[in-house]
Amino acid sequence: MKKICLIALPWQLASGPSPAVGALASFLRHKNRQIRVDCRHDHLEIASRIGKPCYRALTVGGAISRYSDILCFPFFYPKKAETCVKRAARLAEPLMVAQFGSEDEFRSEAGRQLNNIPQEELARAHEILPTQALDPKSAHSLSEIMEMVIWSIMVRVDLCIGNIAREIAGKYDLVGLTTSYNQLSTSLLLCEKLKRISPATVTVLGGALVSGRLGPSIINEYRFIDFIVQGEGEYPLDALVGHLAAKDFEAIERTDGILTPENALDHKDGVELWQVADPDELPFPDYDDYAECVGEGDWTLPIEGSRGCWWDRCRFCNLNSQWEGYRTKSNRRLAAEVEYLCTRYRKSAFIFLDNVHSPKGIQGFAKGLKDTDMDLLFFYELRADLSPYEILALYEAGLDFVQVGIEGLSRSFLKRIRKGTKVIQNLQIMKTLCELEIKSRSNLITDYPRSTRDEVEETCRTIRRYAYAYDPLNLGRYHYYSGSPIDRERDNHPVANVRNDDVYKDAIPGAVLERVELLFKSYDPVGEPVSWSPVAGAIEWWEKLQGYYAAKGQRPMQYRDFRALLIVDYLRSGKRCRLQLPDTERELYLYCTKIRSKKKIMERFSARMGEREINACLEKWISECILYREGEKFLSLAPTINPRFAVRRIRRMAYEDDEAKAP
Repeated sequence: MKKICLIALPWQLASGPSPAVGALASFLRHKNRQIRVDCRHDHLEIASRIGKPCYRALTVGGAISRYSDILCFPFFYPKKAETCVKRAARLAEPLMVAQFGSEDEFRSEAGRQLNNIPQEELARAHEILPTQALDPKSAHSLSEIMEMVIWSIMVRVDLCIGNIAREIAGKYDLVGLTTSYNQLSTSLLLCEKLKRISPATVTVLGGALVSGRLGPSIINEYRFIDFIVQGEGEYPLDALVGHLAAKDFEAIERTDGILTPENALDHKDGVELWQVADPDELPFPDYDDYAECVGEGDWTLPIEGSRGCWWDRCRFCNLNSQWEGYRTKSNRRLAAEVEYLCTRYRKSAFIFLDNVHSPKGIQGFAKGLKDTDMDLLFFYELRADLSPYEILALYEAGLDFVQVGIEGLSRSFLKRIRKGTKVIQNLQIMKTLCELEIKSRSNLITDYPRSTRDEVEETCRTIRRYAYAYDPLNLGRYHYYSGSPIDRERDNHPVANVRNDDVYKDAIPGAVLERVELLFKSYDPVGEPVSWSPVAGAIEWWEKLQGYYAAKGQRPMQYRDFRALLIVDYLRSGKRCRLQLPDTERELYLYCTKIRSKKKIMERFSARMGEREINACLEKWISECILYREGEKFLSLAPTINPRFAVRRIRRMAYEDDEAKAP
């Protein structure tokens, strides 16, 4: 066992290297200098072959990005080719057109590409597809053109994967592929082609789409897969390489994290995981192979700060099915890794891969990044329970883009999905991001099982009365995932007939779907599900409202501070309103720009205003929808008009709060 090849295939994002490939290559190279580890980021070549706009449509957002993995299954099941293409075309149409800017632009570019299809692609298409499938003269409607584009994408991916198989055949002892970015069918296709050419090459899969009970069903169905690594790959893959070199096949069967066709029979839910106890012990990831491929091109560094999730209770989420427990790198180690990678690859933009931020030490973490003295810009996934000052610390360290786990704007809905946060916290972080002009792509979950009409109505009220002041959320219909808490506890939830997602029926025969377990699921709701269409309408109104005010350089709700007077502009029943708050009222409203308890408010202002006057102010602002109340907690909703003013206010309030705590 001297030569190993780690490969990333579609539908890995084209904007950066595979994190799994970079991490595993670095670990293996550090552990065994005698082994040669090559990395291939073949998703780049394939993205170039099918066209970057088409590739982006299949990988970034929208329904098709969830189901792009179906595109290569028809090469195993040719009778499913036509239904797969039709389904994929319907899913891809809105995203594909959006990537080209307009339907006319899409038609023009699609026509140009379809009229210049190489003979090799036509020949391959005709082997499994109808003769007229890639004849652009037969297409007139948008749906027909879209189907031809999907046909051509499938054929190009298949031909590229065939070329990869021929290039690596006989050159490596082991080939490993990651499946996490909807890469299952492409990885299966490569392994199948490779095994036909080079049967002795060991094939290994890893990643989210073979985790838990998905893995045993996949390795039993597709016999050209030799091993599956479940959970973290460092220790199991290193052990597998060692055991194969020693030809100790019995040891492989007993090694945690390694699934084989034999031990899969006794581990229907997957094997025990073998995890890294202290992530600080891991070497820095190695993206040299990727950097060599792209040269001076623009790309984003992936950086891992932690593994798992310390909360790990959200009923809808399956992101932690690959982990056991939560482990995080120290602030010192993480800052050193950021500095090393950014310097080595001359990049300042990166994304944190973490499922969630650390529950403590945010300011220390941010300081470590800031102390690198580099112009950093990074993406981070956050929970809504961070304070404005913690967001400010991240902002000053380089936080540029976030996804916050908002998920709901109804109090009972947040409890239902076991999010562990409150509506008032969601509003606070949305306001802080708005004020600091940090880009956000946060979601609002709809159609969750047993949602109520009251929850839909409360969500609409929260949007139209309060959240309209901030950047709109993305509408995210609930999707059922294998391994999520609701899946593990399905007997206690209103779901029946849980099965592989119905979309797979158009790409995979029913008999196969009975045998394999796939990540995305369909289910039948128990009882009559509530309609979330009013929320979709509220989101549409929200987007138009923000667009209208953005075009005028304004916000639909905002405040301006003149020191002795605070002016709040806002909407009430569709009309523009203004409230002027003098002196102590101004101070009270500004004090509540951070979530405050009734007790703290009274302690701060009762000597100057009196309890009755304080309550009168709070109630008036609540009635005008410029103050939000949840229980005994209050939050002023109006954002300031400029990030500089927000920075000054947040820092001043943090200082005053620290002073108040001092003995």
